[in-house]
Amino acid sequence: MKRLLLVAALVGMGCATTQELEEKTVEYAFSPDFNLKRIYVLAVVPSVGADTSDSLARQLLKEVSGKVYPILVGELMKVPAFDIVERRDIDEILEELEFSHSPYVMREKAPKLGRLLGADLVAYFTVLDVDRIVYPFGDSEVGWRYRLTGSLKIVSVETGKLLYQATATAEGADPVAVVSEVVRKCVYPLKGLRMAK
Repeated sequence: MKRLLLVAALVGMGCATTQELEEKTVEYAFSPDFNLKRIYVLAVVPSVGADTSDSLARQLLKEVSGKVYPILVGELMKVPAFDIVERRDIDEILEELEFSHSPYVMREKAPKLGRLLGADLVAYFTVLDVDRIVYPFGDSEVGWRYRLTGSLKIVSVETGKLLYQATATAEGADPVAVVSEVVRKCVYPLKGLRMAK
């Protein structure tokens, strides 16, 4: 009986460890100046696409690009330290500024955008790489799997300093689910940092 309980306990511990590893499969770093015990007004810029010459990758990127923003906002709203700026306000400012969504321009111009919106921080998500992988599905059919790598950055409006960066990869048959997984992984460390500090 004791052996059975010991085995059950070890299996239970193994499952929790596996789940923790899945939740934390993201590379991230944050500045020591990033105090998540306070509340920040956060402007989330609509997604930034990857530069790629592959037509299949561009097609996939086009398919998922409109879905990244609501997924990202939904995940960031779960971080208690953030009050999110409304999308319509962001779109108006972006249009007025003729804002480029290049990752390089984004880092340079994010503080100006944030000041115009009355935000403390600006967050933006960049798709770094996207692949569509062919695999056999039955005798004559072909299936697809998608692999996407994305990066979330949060920049201070006041200093222009990068306060948080996370990069994650996910793979699966449904491109929207893959994007959702990458975004969730990138935001996950922010949820725990407030408690840890």
